Amino acid sequence: MTFRVLTTLCLATCLVGNPAAARTIEEIQECVEANAPAISASQTVVMKTIDRAGEESQTRARILWRRPEGEKARLLLQVIDPATRRGSSLLAIQRGEEKADFYLYLPELRKARKVSKKSLKGSMFGTDLSYEDFQRVQKMKEDSSVKLGEDTEYDGRKVHTLIATPDEESSYDKIVTLIDQERCIVLRSEYFESGDTPRKVLTATADKITQEGFGWLPREVRVDDREEKTSTSIIIEEFDDQTEISEDDLSVEKLGKTR
Repeated sequence: MTFRVLTTLCLATCLVGNPAAARTIEEIQECVEANAPAISASQTVVMKTIDRAGEESQTRARILWRRPEGEKARLLLQVIDPATRRGSSLLAIQRGEEKADFYLYLPELRKARKVSKKSLKGSMFGTDLSYEDFQRVQKMKEDSSVKLGEDTEYDGRKVHTLIATPDEESSYDKIVTLIDQERCIVLRSEYFESGDTPRKVLTATADKITQEGFGWLPREVRVDDREEKTSTSIIIEEFDDQTEISEDDLSVEKLGKTR
């Protein structure tokens, strides 16, 4: 959440060099999805949350990601700091075209439990990201309807506009996303609960986007909750797409165990 948040928010292949050639929704989505490590990756991230009073809190976490054969992705987030949350873990598994299943491990409970549909709307580890938001940042959630808006410019970059209408289980009525035509990364997403004013806005920090061996990586994104007047910045401190991560490491059975 940065994985694909943290984790990652996306990389480029099919549009590079000829951005005007790909205009269909499918081509744009494929280009964005291709913007990720081929097999696995690990990263350390810091999530800085500023509350309504201006007080800042931080959560540092390790994120492991892998794309097993026959599945879209598995992602594990393990909290490192603060000490009060250390050991808390979140596992997301997306098989085929199905929606991701979430499993949460809390040290005080000493067991993993599946996150219910109702709980997906709740705050993830005290940040401005809900579990649903995290799915979307990690590209682990499919929408029932997506249409192509007008191509435009944002922050000096030519962008595609995708307008998603989530299914009835979502917290949102509409999500508008701006995708860099050349680099295939998400530059901005607006999340609407109702009306014409977004509830949340996600933006990639322009000068924190780096080119890696597999593509472009936004190393800092910010989520602003316009209603609560709070914000969370997700910053990638370390990133490694050469690390070996097994499917067994990202299993429900091992959730909560030290790695």
